[in-house]
Amino acid sequence: LGPYIAVLKTHIDVVSDLGPETLEGLTRLARQHDFLLFEDRKFIDIGSTVQKQYKGGALRIHDWAHIVNASILPGPGVIQALDETISQAGVADRGILILAEMTSKGSLA
Repeated sequence: LGPYIAVLKTHIDVVSDLGPETLEGLTRLARQHDFLLFEDRKFIDIGSTVQKQYKGGALRIHDWAHIVNASILPGPGVIQALDETISQAGVADRGILILAEMTSKGSLA
């Protein structure tokens, strides 16, 4: 599918056999076929926690995902934290999609 897609949307935390090889393979395919990796993480927490989830932890999302999304519900701090992390790393090919509402049934957002 690589040559025929622009963006691959992932929910990487539900991949049962996730390891460095999986992420290396995804990033290699994205470079080879010129598509973006979008981790549909829906960050929604205080800024310092979001920074740790984005840059650190087992998933190290910042290292491989070109696009992430975040809810504005906790306030501007979540967006500022992601933006700060991207800026500090000096990476130009990262973006944040801001979720204004959720489409799930019964959502309070």
